Amino acid sequence: MTRERIIVLLFFVGFFGFTVGEMLWLHRAKAVTAGRAFAFSFASNIFCITVGFFVSMAVFGVMLAVTLDNSVGNIGIGEATFWGAIIVAALFPLAILTLAKFFLLKMFRIATIENHFLYSLAASGIFFLAVTVLPGLFGYIAFGTITAG
Repeated sequence: MTRERIIVLLFFVGFFGFTVGEMLWLHRAKAVTAGRAFAFSFASNIFCITVGFFVSMAVFGVMLAVTLDNSVGNIGIGEATFWGAIIVAALFPLAILTLAKFFLLKMFRIATIENHFLYSLAASGIFFLAVTVLPGLFGYIAFGTITAG
């Protein structure tokens, strides 16, 4: 198995591991049926992966296209604009997942969670740690530092 496939596999391990973990926690600690808990967790996480990461990919793709054809100077984009786009692209999936979890908590009528927004924010942060830390660590170890040239 190649290193790239292991990274993708670790992403899915983190994704499904967090989804099942959140489902079990909601089911046991908050008296939510297992089916509703899984539907809530899976729906919000898959929405984030598809919509959130697509928007990030589009922003980074446009940035890459603009820099590769040397049109950065022609269209007057400054460094602050690039950093703003990087911040937006990095935070958009987290924001969309937080909002999705917040609204799905209300839609699924999971009232046993006292503060919906705080839970949504914490669960979203833990989800991103689950899907990025293991693949990122393995990628760093497997590929080492990336140098130009």
